[in-house]
Amino acid sequence: MWKELVDKLGKGCQFLPPGNQEIIKQTEKQLSIKMPDDLRGLLLETNGIWGPGTGLIWTAERILSDNISFRTQPDFRELYMPFDNLLFFW
Repeated sequence: MWKELVDKLGKGCQFLPPGNQEIIKQTEKQLSIKMPDDLRGLLLETNGIWGPGTGLIWTAERILSDNISFRTQPDFRELYMPFDNLLFFW
């Protein structure tokens, strides 16, 4: 479903192999969130999408690592705001 939609919007995207439930569950647990159903479905179909020259959707592993980083960087809290209630996936 997602691959077909992205292909219709633009050519030249690279779809990574499908993700798995375990990394999604780990991401939800470590970030104390419930991943949106659409994002979950996309990651199970393709664990990330690269467009021409740039990433469009991060892998589940990167979603987890970058969100942990954003939430734990003391400088971010002072410069911007706490990111605890946000979910970045690019």
